[in-house]
Amino acid sequence: LFGFWASQGVTKRFATFEQFVSYLLNHTAEEYYSHLKLVNVEPKRKAKIQHIKAQRIQKKLVSEGFFTYEDMFKYASIFIKTYPRILEIIRHKFPLVIVDEAQDTTQQQHDILELCFANEAVVFQRIGDPDQAIYDFGSKDNISDKIFSRLDPSMKITETHRFCKEIAAEASRYSLTGTNIVSNFKGYDIKEISFNVTSPSSAIEAFVNYICANRKCLPQDPKIKIIGAQGENSEPSALDIQSYIPAFNKRIQKSKFRTSNLFQALEYIHKNRCGNFTENYEILVDCIAQSVSINEKVVSKKEFLNILYEKSQLDTLNNIIYMWLNVKTPIALDSVKQDFSCFDTSLVFDYNKLCDSKYREEEQILINSTITINGREIPVVNNSFQVNGITFYVDTIHGVKGETHDATLVLATKDKTRTTDIQTLRGQDKKNTYRAQRKKIYVAVTRPKYILAIAVPQS
Repeated sequence: LFGFWASQGVTKRFATFEQFVSYLLNHTAEEYYSHLKLVNVEPKRKAKIQHIKAQRIQKKLVSEGFFTYEDMFKYASIFIKTYPRILEIIRHKFPLVIVDEAQDTTQQQHDILELCFANEAVVFQRIGDPDQAIYDFGSKDNISDKIFSRLDPSMKITETHRFCKEIAAEASRYSLTGTNIVSNFKGYDIKEISFNVTSPSSAIEAFVNYICANRKCLPQDPKIKIIGAQGENSEPSALDIQSYIPAFNKRIQKSKFRTSNLFQALEYIHKNRCGNFTENYEILVDCIAQSVSINEKVVSKKEFLNILYEKSQLDTLNNIIYMWLNVKTPIALDSVKQDFSCFDTSLVFDYNKLCDSKYREEEQILINSTITINGREIPVVNNSFQVNGITFYVDTIHGVKGETHDATLVLATKDKTRTTDIQTLRGQDKKNTYRAQRKKIYVAVTRPKYILAIAVPQS
């Protein structure tokens, strides 16, 4: 992006460093390389020139103090080679090292961990599930199988306390490692939902009705998700999440939720019961900071918090936010003004911006989107909707990795590579032709604890 802006003579300004970093992170590596435009260049030379230009751009960014995620490992390796005694210090400080989710280790991470801790002075353990290695890190070569195959001695854990026997049996069908998962409690039979490809949304309606009919079998406040693949390069006719729920927006994720509207932020937190106090605190502080100014100058979140700290009023803000998070009823504008009246008079709050009843244009579009369930138009808000008091969340398979749900619907979708019929993925893929697809489905079907439903096209 830096090189593209420079070549086009573009000057893009950001109010804060955080905005600049956020902008860079919101653009994928694919976009990064696509902007390295080359004209009248032979295809054989194009890749090499793009690589050289990318290296120059990276060098420029590094000289300005901006580092990518991969740079951490590159410079750590250089540091170790320059000062090898650092290894002794690290090993002395960490005599026991346990790498969780080891199947998601990249080659860079693996190499530096081996360099640091594969030593007799350290107890070095790796825990993971090769069947859940769904991140390709921009490369077709995933090293998770190599990592676990070389571990000696090793222990294979097949018992799960996470989901019921029925889901364990279904998940075992997709295992590339041949693991026969064992569970110690009974749940519900796998629900297959057959739908006509001309009307994918009927699968959503059938799942919603099934959950409502079995509501008493689930916990009091169940977590229910509808998940699938959202292929970036899928052809128009291919099924993706938006084929079922047109309102789905991949960019709207809980961890990335941001708004300048206090009421919307509180509504989102209470409605989605998202995150812990720290995560919700960040959402609300970000929101408040966007409405604060001093001497008609907008301040950053960091400046806002520093001022409160200097005035010994940071605890006051924390108490206000804690109170908001524990009040289930809507907060009135007058109440907000009264809460903020105790802050230093140099802080000026723009209540029109902070408490405007109208949401921003993009957010308004999302809130106005609907899905039809049993003839009723149900609003879809931030990738979720409610029916009979039950909230249904919509997300990608990658987005729910590591989560546990009470009930999950796995949609028949196509990722950015290809899709296959469900029977092929269910253990009949003897030659392991569809490794990536089977791993994604394995991750998907192991999310629910009690109820697993799978949408299957009639064709």
